[in-house]
Amino acid sequence: LALSDPDLRKHLAWRDHFIRHMLDWEDDRPELFKKALKDLRLDREASDFREKFRAAVDAQFSLSAYLSLNVENGVVDSIHINRATWLGIIFLMALFAILHRYAKVGILQLQPVVLGVSCILLLLMVIVSKVQRRQIPNARTNEVNQGLQGTPELEQTKTCSEQMLTIHERVSSERTLLRTLQVCLFLLSYGFARTLVDYSDWKNDDTFLTTLLTALAFTLLFLVLGFSLPKLVPEFLAVTALPPFVDPMNLEVLFSRLLGDHVDTPESLQPPHGGKPDEDCYDMVSSLANILGVRSKFDQRLSRCDKGDGVDYL
Repeated sequence: LALSDPDLRKHLAWRDHFIRHMLDWEDDRPELFKKALKDLRLDREASDFREKFRAAVDAQFSLSAYLSLNVENGVVDSIHINRATWLGIIFLMALFAILHRYAKVGILQLQPVVLGVSCILLLLMVIVSKVQRRQIPNARTNEVNQGLQGTPELEQTKTCSEQMLTIHERVSSERTLLRTLQVCLFLLSYGFARTLVDYSDWKNDDTFLTTLLTALAFTLLFLVLGFSLPKLVPEFLAVTALPPFVDPMNLEVLFSRLLGDHVDTPESLQPPHGGKPDEDCYDMVSSLANILGVRSKFDQRLSRCDKGDGVDYL
């Protein structure tokens, strides 16, 4: 079934990519690897601990739940404006006031700069998403080729993102990028509102056409953003929750909500109030499907899974 379903193949490739990088933590992030061993209750001194580690993670780790939780947290962070975002807005508005007072530069004259920064941020999101989606299967292919050739894995065989973007393991760069985009969108919205309610510019025959064209340009811009952001942001948050972008916020989800919950006693695994065992996971995955606009496709696959031979499509 995996061979005939490209989405399922992608899901399995992403999951295998994550688990292989968790094994690499033994050398790259030893303290994190020790924590994972402790949570999984594995003995590092055992001769086959790597096989047991992979088997334990393979049995307990739910990639769907992990991605949906990270996407949910990122979307919530974008809706509930962070304090740092407000401080950035206040600082820029104060700077614009100084420019207007001493350099006679109005906020509408600065909108092209804000728009340019917004376009750069959106372009970065697209590039990161595409590069990450392309490098995950390529990394697996390179590993298989190295195994066939019998050559040890060297530092030079790591992907570009692994060599150059290790800072993403310490800082939540996706949250920083999205919060910066928040600031830019706020300033663009302010400029749009300023244009719409400027009665004097609409009344003046000399500025009416300029005001109308500016309002139309803002309208077109926000239509494009309204169409693209609901698809781009969840995908960006999902791919940046995978290695090599696993930052402390992603690790908190991984250990406290997934690995930590799954290795407790059987009694602790029972859902509260007598609910179904997979109810919480289903709710998270279905919420992610709603965000991505693929809920109907999700329900169809779930129906096929229930009628089939038990293979998990999720």
